[in-house]
Amino acid sequence: MTAVMAVWRCQTAITAVITSPSFPQIVMQFIDIYLLVSYNREA
Repeated sequence: MTAVMAVWRCQTAITAVITSPSFPQIVMQFIDIYLLVSYNREA
């Protein structure tokens, strides 16, 4: 039961983030962080 609740909570949180108006900004921030991390790994 706990695993099901955890998955359901994750789905609810993801849905809330996706439907939030600031979702594109969050995605851009994640992309920026990912690019910075990968760039630092190569350097």
